[in-house]
Amino acid sequence: MPTNINMDNVQLLNTVRQYAPFDYQNRIPAVTQGSIESALKGFRSYTPDWDTFFGVFLQKIGLQVIRKAQFTDPFSPFKMQPMRLGSKIEEIAVNLQRAHAYKNNCYDVFNADLPDTRVNYHSLNRADVYQVQAPLREIMQQAFTSDYSLSQYLGSLVDNLIVSEQADEYLLFKKLMAEYQENEGYYNFNISVNPSTNPAEFSRALVRGIRSMYRTVKFPSNKWSAEGRAAGLTTVGGDMVLIIDAATEAMVDVESLAAAFHLDKGDFLADNVVVIDEWPRELAGTYALMVDRDFFVVSDLFRTMQPAPINPCNLSQSFFYHVQSVISYSRFVPALRWSTDAATSLDSTPASVTGITITMDENGRVGYVSGTGASSGNPANFKVPGSVRLIATATGTQGTDTGVDLNSVEWSIQGYGGNGERYALSPSDTHIDRNGILTLGPGIDPDRYGTGISIIVTATSTVNNSVSRNFYITVPTEGTPGGGN
Repeated sequence: MPTNINMDNVQLLNTVRQYAPFDYQNRIPAVTQGSIESALKGFRSYTPDWDTFFGVFLQKIGLQVIRKAQFTDPFSPFKMQPMRLGSKIEEIAVNLQRAHAYKNNCYDVFNADLPDTRVNYHSLNRADVYQVQAPLREIMQQAFTSDYSLSQYLGSLVDNLIVSEQADEYLLFKKLMAEYQENEGYYNFNISVNPSTNPAEFSRALVRGIRSMYRTVKFPSNKWSAEGRAAGLTTVGGDMVLIIDAATEAMVDVESLAAAFHLDKGDFLADNVVVIDEWPRELAGTYALMVDRDFFVVSDLFRTMQPAPINPCNLSQSFFYHVQSVISYSRFVPALRWSTDAATSLDSTPASVTGITITMDENGRVGYVSGTGASSGNPANFKVPGSVRLIATATGTQGTDTGVDLNSVEWSIQGYGGNGERYALSPSDTHIDRNGILTLGPGIDPDRYGTGISIIVTATSTVNNSVSRNFYITVPTEGTPGGGN
């Protein structure tokens, strides 16, 4: 059935005239039921007016009415705003920052951690055109058959353009979900209950799983997104959307699903659920998907209807409906699946540190005299004031936890006199910051015991606090070559 644009012939002609240019209004007067035939004769005598008529009809009447009246892609509400400039979308995600132990003697305020920023680019990948040819003679004939025949006939000409485009967009959304499964893989939960033999238990199992995960994805985790599992990005689920096929929806308790989303049934069905006809082949065995609303990186570059000149051979006019869009998905947000497939197993191996070595940055030391600091028998000798940047390098295995820095350590220092007495180091004078920069202040008195001051710097692994390494420093007495203040 063609779309019924609820205007009779007189209303349609007068509405077009209202939006038409001034020269069109001069040639085509406003009409009444009694004068419509004379107006149509004017179209016959000056065919360029059809260009104006169709342009206004399609842009001001046809597209708006027909798009609302016929099939609409159920995924349309999840599209982004149309793009105003360019043909690419830059998607950015920033990982959580690591915590560091508080130090009241930390003075290095210019070496804060850089943000762990992830970027994906989504490019224009849909450029479709839909065509229709309008036979002017048939349009003129239809105009005289009934009061509403003109609007019905014109509606039928552009009906299939809009419906075809919306149907194709729907298929592209389904293809997008299939590509995610092939390229990234949803985090899958197995439903072992057969819906055909035990539909009640199947419904309970599916609803329990969805209810549980709707809450769980609201907590920070690197398990639920593709970027999280592959590269340690921590995500937090936002506005979650349930996608379910019609056969499964018929078996589940929609009231319970709505309760899982903390919504009334009507609001849930309107805003947070998409029912599809069937799953693509790549998603065979799927019962439901739950994704963040930002999962769909879909935006129109433009949609436009463009007329061609009238063909004088057969008195027809062709129209071309152009649609260009970015159609992609996000790797940065949660995407979950319930299906007959085996549950996702994250075989994780924790990071392990078995040893630490400490070296000096040769380009970052002041007051250095000699020695390596590798042992108490070969300390690094410094005069004060002095400083050095110490570098801790760990040995071990990364495992699957890519978010762990194996070389991360906590630094500490202790001072001793020549006979092993504890020597109090003033934190405001002598300290080491989290970047391993050791400052030896002028307050150190190497002559206090007559044997110099020994300083032991300890690096303790934050991955395995049972693994540590000492670095040995001596500040010789003033009489010792290179010593003193």
